[in-house]
Amino acid sequence: MQIAFLYLPHFSGPAGPLEENFYVRYGPVFKADFVNENDGLFLDYAHLNRAGALMVTDWLTDVVAPLIRNDRDMK
Repeated sequence: MQIAFLYLPHFSGPAGPLEENFYVRYGPVFKADFVNENDGLFLDYAHLNRAGALMVTDWLTDVVAPLIRNDRDMK
């Protein structure tokens, strides 16, 4: 089993976590930085609204599904 990290930026926040160099030593960092400049995807500066959450969920599914499939194939 491998660990991975998900970074969800706040509105107009940095594209990646400040501690990214620390995290990448332990596993991949998935960054949803494509939402951070779109105010229509946020309920407030730190929380995604429904549209933002659905967009990130769809993106994350596409990113993680192949990793899960590959992990199962290796067992």
